[in-house]
Amino acid sequence: MSKLIDTHCHLDYLKDYELNNVLAQLEENQVASVITIGVSPENQKVISEIAQRDARIYFTQGLHPHHAHEFSPNFLQDIAQRIIDPKCVAIGEIGLDYHYMHSTKEQQFIAFEAQLEFAIEHNLPICIHTREAEEDTMAIIQNFSSQLQNKILIHSFTGTPKLANFVLDNNYLLSVNGIITFKNAKNIIEIMEHFSLENILLETDAPYLAPVPHRGKSNSSLFLKHICEALAKIKKMDPIEVANITSQNSKKFFNLL
Repeated sequence: MSKLIDTHCHLDYLKDYELNNVLAQLEENQVASVITIGVSPENQKVISEIAQRDARIYFTQGLHPHHAHEFSPNFLQDIAQRIIDPKCVAIGEIGLDYHYMHSTKEQQFIAFEAQLEFAIEHNLPICIHTREAEEDTMAIIQNFSSQLQNKILIHSFTGTPKLANFVLDNNYLLSVNGIITFKNAKNIIEIMEHFSLENILLETDAPYLAPVPHRGKSNSSLFLKHICEALAKIKKMDPIEVANITSQNSKKFFNLL
């Protein structure tokens, strides 16, 4: 299999020895690069420092909707000093989450829109989290569509055909993870059967959502090959071709060329 890119994981959730073990085994598990994701005010600097440890690690900066109640202009001032690092490849993960409601809708709207504007201003791709909030997510993105230049990624896609069509109609991208290996993910699998591979990226969302045959364990970028193989089976394609296309998609979107 060709080299893969894990476009979404959380390396800062690993203990130091666990991170070292993952990095030591990336090559033998066909992983070329990993992108570790900004979530909270506290982890933005941490992940930027992790990225300096290895040439294969990149990072993003962004406030997850769970932390939207912690958003302020000071947050943007803080991350502004790190987005100039060539290893910072996107703003994310930002968006809306109505499942847990750790922040109110109003707080989520404010943080989401401000970070979209920030990403546009700095010409950075955007990694979006949306859970049980499709309509509002699409509406807010649409408000900025003329400025986005197709630089939108819906991560951990678990959405409806309407959201999938929205992604395709605007030439955005989505990423799939271990969920596509789950038996109860028939609706997502059916969407992926007919979805353009040129608009798909691969991710693990590690340490969450470990794919079959590791379901129930702590997830890792080392398991990305199982997600690639599952997508290849869904698309009735050679895993090598799926790896090649999704990796090229990732390099183009995150400007890793």
